Amino acid sequence: MKKNVFYLIYLGIVVFTLIEISLRIAGYRPGVYEDFGAEKVDSLILYNNYTTDDFGVYKFSHWVTDSIPKLFKKELGNLYGDSLLRYDLDVVDNINLMYNEFTNLKKGQFRFGEKNRDLLDVFFKNTALESSSQFAETYYEILDREEPVEGWLDSMILHYVDRPFNTDGFKSIPFSKPRDSTTVKILLLGDSFTIGMESEPCFNSFADILLARKYVVYNTGITGTDPAQYAAAAKEYIPLLKPDVVIVNFAFGSDFMHSPREPRPDEPHEHFTNAGWFMSNPNGYYISAPQIYELYLKLSQIPDTEHKPFNRFCSWSATGSRIWTLLEQQGVVDHPELYKFRSTYQEVEKDSTEITKEYTDRIRKLCNSHDAILINSVIPFRLAQKNRKDVFTVEKEPLDIVFGKGKYTYPKNMVDDDFFGEDDHHFNNKGYLKYANYIEATLRDTLNLDN
Repeated sequence: MKKNVFYLIYLGIVVFTLIEISLRIAGYRPGVYEDFGAEKVDSLILYNNYTTDDFGVYKFSHWVTDSIPKLFKKELGNLYGDSLLRYDLDVVDNINLMYNEFTNLKKGQFRFGEKNRDLLDVFFKNTALESSSQFAETYYEILDREEPVEGWLDSMILHYVDRPFNTDGFKSIPFSKPRDSTTVKILLLGDSFTIGMESEPCFNSFADILLARKYVVYNTGITGTDPAQYAAAAKEYIPLLKPDVVIVNFAFGSDFMHSPREPRPDEPHEHFTNAGWFMSNPNGYYISAPQIYELYLKLSQIPDTEHKPFNRFCSWSATGSRIWTLLEQQGVVDHPELYKFRSTYQEVEKDSTEITKEYTDRIRKLCNSHDAILINSVIPFRLAQKNRKDVFTVEKEPLDIVFGKGKYTYPKNMVDDDFFGEDDHHFNNKGYLKYANYIEATLRDTLNLDN
């Protein structure tokens, strides 16, 4: 009998150890209820890759647009590979990629704008996906002329390759008015699709393809932003740039807003820190980086309040923490901070379509008052379904509210091969080329350019 008891204890310890190891390998940590993306750090550091301007527009800071390029010119031969991480370059928005591609070619032997065909071939055409690089072709054509720069747009393209982030804080040509008034001027509003996330290399986005086709493209895309940002950017740049066409690139999978937000100076849309990337307004009001860091730590931890002995016991292991989580989900134990957070969210959350409509209406009114043609383009949301070729979705009912019936368009020929990887909803090079073709066809039809 005694031997059986010891055997059962031994077996229980072995089973518990195996479960504990498996859970930790899977990413579960002792004392953690739910991962809110906040890593515990000794001292919170707020990176200065981003800033907000007087209109509350979220954009790249001068650290990205000016200071880093100057450092590269000074130390280019020593900056390649992972050494870029010491500048806290953000790989999510392709900042790392923008400055890393060139320096990785031959460890600093190539500089922006240098006429070296072999290295340009590597940069523009050695990609993981087979697709034509129209931007590269245009760039080559400009470089191969006896007199390379024929006009304002050519000079802007050369400048763009040399300095891909403009002084206004966007991955775009400089925000200055063209000398040729007959060239179609386009203002792009959007998020990661518009900046060209996952294009390989970074000049294969749909914005770059349109630029290569000699449209003047002012690109205000910033990853992770929302229609409130688009409306703020429209308010700032439509009067300044006087575009012929404004294109809202509405990401169906992420652009419906669940709470209102007013972009303001010194209130960035997100906080980019050494502890994680945090939304600054998860409950409809602005929260500073230190405040939201502390909040997310509290929400992610098993609380040390009610049921203290049991909570502490469960917090000692990943297995116990998972058991506590399951019990909380069944209402057996409580997480007061999380309950309060969810209650506040439910209080501010309204109909996402009506909230989003408020900002799209602002853009429409701005376009009307400045004689700019508005194109509302919806980017289909990719569904994670295998063995299907039509893995995208656009639901018309909410879009009819946000934009109005017949006031938006979307590409109808996207397939699985147009997206980047199995679990990434962004386009790959093929997808960006197809989307660029669709946008240009919409432009030509809207502006009667073929007549």
